Amino acid sequence: MSDPESVSHERRSVVSVAALASALAFGLLALAVVVAGLTIPIAGTNIVTDPREVFTTLGAAVSGPVGGLIIGLLAGIREPDGMAWPSVLAHVTGCVFLGWAYKTLVWRRMRMPALLLGWVCLVLAYYYLLVLPGFVLGSRFLQPDVFAAAHDPGTSVFGAYAILARGVTYEVLVTCVLTVLVIVAVPRRHRRPVW
Repeated sequence: MSDPESVSHERRSVVSVAALASALAFGLLALAVVVAGLTIPIAGTNIVTDPREVFTTLGAAVSGPVGGLIIGLLAGIREPDGMAWPSVLAHVTGCVFLGWAYKTLVWRRMRMPALLLGWVCLVLAYYYLLVLPGFVLGSRFLQPDVFAAAHDPGTSVFGAYAILARGVTYEVLVTCVLTVLVIVAVPRRHRRPVW
Protein backbone atom coordinates (compact mmCIF):
# COMPACT_ATOMS: atom_id res chain seq x y z
CA MET A 1 0.00 0.00 0.00
CA SER A 2 1.46 3.37 -0.95
CA ASP A 3 1.66 6.32 1.40
CA PRO A 4 -0.79 9.05 0.26
CA GLU A 5 1.68 11.72 1.31
CA SER A 6 4.52 10.28 -0.73
CA VAL A 7 5.70 12.11 -3.78
CA SER A 8 3.33 11.04 -6.51
CA HIS A 9 2.98 12.31 -10.01
CA GLU A 10 0.02 10.22 -11.07
CA ARG A 11 -2.32 11.93 -13.46
CA ARG A 12 -5.88 12.56 -12.43
CA SER A 13 -8.60 14.38 -14.28
CA VAL A 14 -8.79 18.09 -13.53
CA VAL A 15 -12.56 17.63 -13.39
CA SER A 16 -13.92 14.63 -11.53
CA VAL A 17 -17.13 13.82 -9.72
CA ALA A 18 -15.26 13.90 -6.40
CA ALA A 19 -13.73 17.31 -7.18
CA LEU A 20 -17.08 18.76 -8.23
CA ALA A 21 -18.87 17.32 -5.19
CA SER A 22 -16.17 18.69 -2.86
CA ALA A 23 -16.28 22.08 -4.55
CA LEU A 24 -20.05 22.31 -4.25
CA ALA A 25 -20.03 21.24 -0.59
CA PHE A 26 -17.28 23.67 0.45
CA GLY A 27 -18.59 26.46 -1.78
CA LEU A 28 -22.09 26.16 -0.35
CA LEU A 29 -20.68 26.24 3.19
CA ALA A 30 -18.79 29.44 2.33
CA LEU A 31 -21.95 30.91 0.80
CA ALA A 32 -23.95 29.95 3.90
CA VAL A 33 -21.52 31.92 6.09
CA VAL A 34 -22.07 35.00 3.93
CA VAL A 35 -25.85 34.57 3.72
CA ALA A 36 -26.03 34.06 7.51
CA GLY A 37 -24.30 37.41 7.96
CA LEU A 38 -21.47 36.12 10.16
CA THR A 39 -19.31 39.22 9.76
CA ILE A 40 -16.67 41.24 11.59
CA PRO A 41 -16.14 44.91 10.62
CA ILE A 42 -12.65 45.95 9.43
CA ALA A 43 -11.54 49.05 11.33
CA GLY A 44 -11.04 52.15 9.19
CA THR A 45 -13.36 50.98 6.38
CA ASN A 46 -16.99 50.24 5.68
CA ILE A 47 -15.95 46.67 4.78
CA VAL A 48 -16.53 43.50 6.78
CA THR A 49 -14.74 40.17 6.96
CA ASP A 50 -16.02 36.69 7.83
CA PRO A 51 -14.91 33.08 8.49
CA ARG A 52 -15.80 31.71 5.05
CA GLU A 53 -12.11 31.41 4.16
CA VAL A 54 -11.81 28.28 6.28
CA PHE A 55 -14.11 26.57 3.77
CA THR A 56 -12.73 28.27 0.67
CA THR A 57 -9.10 27.39 1.40
CA LEU A 58 -9.65 23.78 2.44
CA GLY A 59 -12.17 23.18 -0.33
CA ALA A 60 -9.97 24.63 -3.05
CA ALA A 61 -6.99 22.61 -1.83
CA VAL A 62 -8.90 19.36 -2.05
CA SER A 63 -10.92 20.02 -5.20
CA GLY A 64 -8.27 21.69 -7.39
CA PRO A 65 -8.37 24.63 -9.78
CA VAL A 66 -11.76 23.83 -11.33
CA GLY A 67 -13.19 23.27 -7.85
CA GLY A 68 -11.54 26.52 -6.80
CA LEU A 69 -13.40 28.32 -9.58
CA ILE A 70 -16.73 26.99 -8.30
CA ILE A 71 -15.87 27.73 -4.67
CA GLY A 72 -14.66 31.23 -5.54
CA LEU A 73 -17.91 32.00 -7.35
CA LEU A 74 -20.06 30.71 -4.50
CA ALA A 75 -17.93 32.41 -1.83
CA GLY A 76 -18.07 35.81 -3.52
CA ILE A 77 -21.45 36.06 -5.20
CA ARG A 78 -23.39 37.30 -2.15
CA GLU A 79 -20.82 39.73 -0.76
CA PRO A 80 -22.64 42.45 1.19
CA ASP A 81 -22.70 46.17 0.41
CA GLY A 82 -22.51 45.89 -3.37
CA MET A 83 -19.07 44.25 -3.38
CA ALA A 84 -20.03 41.01 -5.18
CA TRP A 85 -17.95 41.56 -8.35
CA PRO A 86 -14.72 42.45 -6.53
CA SER A 87 -15.32 39.56 -4.14
CA VAL A 88 -15.90 37.07 -6.95
CA LEU A 89 -12.74 38.27 -8.72
CA ALA A 90 -10.71 37.99 -5.51
CA HIS A 91 -12.05 34.61 -4.42
CA VAL A 92 -11.91 32.97 -7.84
CA THR A 93 -8.31 34.10 -8.31
CA GLY A 94 -7.30 32.95 -4.84
CA CYS A 95 -9.14 29.63 -4.94
CA VAL A 96 -7.93 28.65 -8.41
CA PHE A 97 -4.35 29.37 -7.32
CA LEU A 98 -4.76 27.48 -4.05
CA GLY A 99 -6.33 24.52 -5.85
CA TRP A 100 -3.30 24.27 -8.12
CA ALA A 101 -0.62 25.18 -5.57
CA TYR A 102 -1.66 22.78 -2.81
CA LYS A 103 -1.24 19.70 -4.99
CA THR A 104 1.73 20.96 -6.99
CA LEU A 105 3.80 22.76 -4.38
CA VAL A 106 2.80 21.22 -1.07
CA TRP A 107 1.14 17.81 -1.39
CA ARG A 108 3.62 16.34 -3.86
CA ARG A 109 6.74 17.79 -2.25
CA MET A 110 6.19 17.82 1.52
CA ARG A 111 5.45 15.36 4.27
CA MET A 112 4.13 16.09 7.72
CA PRO A 113 5.00 18.27 9.61
CA ALA A 114 6.59 20.33 6.79
CA LEU A 115 3.28 20.04 4.93
CA LEU A 116 1.71 22.24 7.63
CA LEU A 117 4.30 24.96 7.11
CA GLY A 118 3.76 24.75 3.35
CA TRP A 119 0.03 25.04 3.93
CA VAL A 120 0.39 28.15 6.09
CA CYS A 121 2.57 29.73 3.39
CA LEU A 122 -0.16 29.02 0.81
CA VAL A 123 -2.84 30.56 3.03
CA LEU A 124 -0.70 33.68 3.50
CA ALA A 125 -0.15 33.92 -0.28
CA TYR A 126 -3.88 33.34 -0.84
CA TYR A 127 -4.76 36.31 1.35
CA TYR A 128 -1.98 38.82 0.84
CA LEU A 129 -0.97 38.18 -2.78
CA LEU A 130 -4.31 37.25 -4.36
CA VAL A 131 -7.53 37.85 -2.42
CA LEU A 132 -6.72 41.26 -0.96
CA PRO A 133 -5.20 42.69 -4.17
CA GLY A 134 -8.07 41.18 -6.18
CA PHE A 135 -10.62 42.71 -3.86
CA VAL A 136 -8.97 46.15 -3.82
CA LEU A 137 -8.31 46.28 -7.57
CA GLY A 138 -11.72 44.81 -8.35
CA SER A 139 -13.52 47.37 -6.24
CA ARG A 140 -11.37 50.23 -7.55
CA PHE A 141 -11.80 49.45 -11.25
CA LEU A 142 -15.07 47.48 -11.45
CA GLN A 143 -17.01 49.53 -8.91
CA PRO A 144 -15.24 52.84 -8.28
CA ASP A 145 -18.30 54.32 -6.55
CA VAL A 146 -18.32 51.45 -4.04
CA PHE A 147 -14.54 51.81 -3.57
CA ALA A 148 -14.98 55.51 -2.83
CA ALA A 149 -17.82 54.82 -0.38
CA ALA A 150 -15.78 52.16 1.44
CA HIS A 151 -12.70 54.36 2.04
CA ASP A 152 -11.86 57.91 3.05
CA PRO A 153 -11.66 60.36 0.14
CA GLY A 154 -8.29 60.26 -1.58
CA THR A 155 -7.43 56.73 -0.44
CA SER A 156 -5.17 55.13 -3.03
CA VAL A 157 -5.21 51.48 -4.09
CA PHE A 158 -2.07 50.94 -1.99
CA GLY A 159 -3.64 52.70 0.98
CA ALA A 160 -6.79 50.59 0.68
CA TYR A 161 -4.65 47.45 0.49
CA ALA A 162 -2.72 48.47 3.62
CA ILE A 163 -5.93 49.14 5.56
CA LEU A 164 -7.46 45.82 4.52
CA ALA A 165 -4.23 43.90 5.16
CA ARG A 166 -4.13 45.21 8.72
CA GLY A 167 -7.85 44.60 9.15
CA VAL A 168 -7.78 40.94 8.13
CA THR A 169 -4.78 39.97 10.25
CA TYR A 170 -7.00 38.35 12.86
CA GLU A 171 -8.96 36.49 10.16
CA VAL A 172 -5.74 35.24 8.57
CA LEU A 173 -4.46 33.95 11.91
CA VAL A 174 -7.75 32.24 12.75
CA THR A 175 -7.94 30.71 9.26
CA CYS A 176 -4.38 29.40 9.53
CA VAL A 177 -4.97 27.89 12.98
CA LEU A 178 -8.35 26.33 12.18
CA THR A 179 -7.27 24.88 8.84
CA VAL A 180 -4.04 23.48 10.31
CA LEU A 181 -6.10 21.81 13.05
CA VAL A 182 -8.40 20.30 10.42
CA ILE A 183 -5.45 19.06 8.36
CA VAL A 184 -3.90 17.46 11.45
CA ALA A 185 -7.21 15.93 12.57
CA VAL A 186 -8.39 14.35 9.31
CA PRO A 187 -7.02 11.03 8.08
CA ARG A 188 -4.28 11.25 5.44
CA ARG A 189 -6.56 10.12 2.63
CA HIS A 190 -8.78 13.19 3.20
CA ARG A 191 -5.83 15.57 2.79
CA ARG A 192 -5.18 14.24 -0.69
CA PRO A 193 -6.36 16.38 -3.61
CA VAL A 194 -9.16 14.62 -5.53
CA TRP A 195 -8.25 16.00 -8.95
